[in-house]
Amino acid sequence: MKINASLKARLKKNLLQQIKNPSERDVVVTSAYPLTKTEMSQLEKASFLKGARLTNTVDNNLIGGVVITDGSRIIDLSLKGRMQDIIDSLLQS
Repeated sequence: MKINASLKARLKKNLLQQIKNPSERDVVVTSAYPLTKTEMSQLEKASFLKGARLTNTVDNNLIGGVVITDGSRIIDLSLKGRMQDIIDSLLQS
């Protein structure tokens, strides 16, 4: 299978850029409501998010809190996630 030359060049450029700047990464912060600039800047100050580009998405099903997706790592700090943990622990006993 042949790859389009311009697509191959863009992929190579993107890969080289990621190798040169490994700290630059895209992180998605999903919240129950749109976060303000102040809230986003507070998240950017967190040590594990330094150097990341944050994007805010909204999921009304979360009820409250946030879910932070950083590559394959997911940090669920939502009310929905906490409630699901309680339900799971009750069902296990």
